[in-house]
Amino acid sequence: MNLRLRLAIEWLAIGLFASAVVVAAILWRGTAPFDNLLYDRLSAAARPAADQNILIVAIDDPSLAVLGKWPWDRATHARLIQRLQTKQPRSITFDILLAETSDAESDSALAEAMRQGPAPVFMPLHFSTPGNDGRAYDTIMPASIFAGAVSGIGHANVTFDADGIVRRGSLCFRTDGETVRWPHLMELAYRGNNAKPSPAFGQNSCGDELFIPYAQRGRFAEVSYADMLSGEVPAELVRGRDVIIGATATGMGDNFPTPNGKEGQLSGIEIMANMLGAIRRDDFIAPVAQSWTTGASLLPLWLLMILFLFWKPRAVLLASLA
Repeated sequence: MNLRLRLAIEWLAIGLFASAVVVAAILWRGTAPFDNLLYDRLSAAARPAADQNILIVAIDDPSLAVLGKWPWDRATHARLIQRLQTKQPRSITFDILLAETSDAESDSALAEAMRQGPAPVFMPLHFSTPGNDGRAYDTIMPASIFAGAVSGIGHANVTFDADGIVRRGSLCFRTDGETVRWPHLMELAYRGNNAKPSPAFGQNSCGDELFIPYAQRGRFAEVSYADMLSGEVPAELVRGRDVIIGATATGMGDNFPTPNGKEGQLSGIEIMANMLGAIRRDDFIAPVAQSWTTGASLLPLWLLMILFLFWKPRAVLLASLA
């Protein structure tokens, strides 16, 4: 075998081996820790402003101190929703799981409060993992008295990356073997005011995971559940806003790590607020398709391999470092 042919075979073998390493790293997310670190740094440098048309009503520690330990009587929730409706919000998202009935009178009062009023009311369903009979999930609906009273039911799932951080969310969720597609609660809030799906929902398939552009922690307008219930919150703070009711209190288990650096965890309802802001701005960050990622990763490798054929060793070393 002459030297030229031997060098050509070695050159091709090295190129194919390096390509296989690159493809394997992509398929098995070998660079995920670096990718996530880079994404977190870049997203922190350009956070969007918090949407000031969103109002969080927080079940916080002061509310627990005033109203007593959780769970509260559902008649209390009924009074809150009635008070909110008098202040003319744009929508009300009630992010509390109510899969079972309780006191009949209290349940009826809450269902009636959800049914009446100018603003649509939305509430979540729940997915139990693992499901029965080999299913990945079981769909746990709200109790029928509430399911029939609200304007819409949606999912409120969060998506954890391998490092336990919530960077992404899905505007639609469908369990294995089911044909029903459940929009995200914040997608329902958008539709309640616009009477049509959001642009982001139409541009993506059900189950697609989109990166959430997080605003600075604590920048959304927020009031305490107890203050809203007592009537201390002026109507001007509620009128025309999308209201999200949910837990932020210590120990209620609804806080999640997000790429907010030293700012710590976010409550589930603040993640929702960020989702709704992104839906309205239509500025979710979509992951690049794997085919484009593979092509973009292999291109510099093969450019370098071609340079090996024509450049001197010193120039090739500098190009490799670059």
